Amino acid sequence: MAATEASIASLTAQLGDAQWRLDETIVRAPSDGYVYNLQLRPGYYVTSIPLASAVSFVSSDDHKILSSFSQSAIRYINIGDAAELVFRSKPGRVYAGTVVRIARASGTSQLTASSQLPTFTGQPENSRWAVIINFDNEAEEEELPQSAGASIIAIYTQKGKPVHIISKVVMRMNAWMGYLTSP
Repeated sequence: MAATEASIASLTAQLGDAQWRLDETIVRAPSDGYVYNLQLRPGYYVTSIPLASAVSFVSSDDHKILSSFSQSAIRYINIGDAAELVFRSKPGRVYAGTVVRIARASGTSQLTASSQLPTFTGQPENSRWAVIINFDNEAEEEELPQSAGASIIAIYTQKGKPVHIISKVVMRMNAWMGYLTSP
């Protein structure tokens, strides 16, 4: 009787393990979107620390602009500052946005675990920090592809108010120059 119960417990554990392994073969998207480059095929083995991604997923939930600024410029940028963006793929257009997040950090502040001593040059830090901008008009953001890169971005800070009008003129000139420089 004990041998039978042990056998049933062992088979139940094996079945549970098999079910868990089967459940782990399902690839789920984190949000609405689409797969752009599918390298995943039946029988492939994917680890939690891949050297190359088996699936390129593009979210259609959000259209944010990720930009970078030097540390000297970012000190004046604040969440809520107005922004304008020009895209080469849409000449003649200036898109309005708002700064929603500032990542006041960079990868250069990290040390890699190794047996090497870090080398310091004494040169000033020139890494760039990330700024995330949301479009003000959702209808306008839908007309741009997910990977569209802004050719020029202006953020209107409190510090630069006296020259905002000049920046706005330059932004519109750049937008119209897109007709001459875009393919």
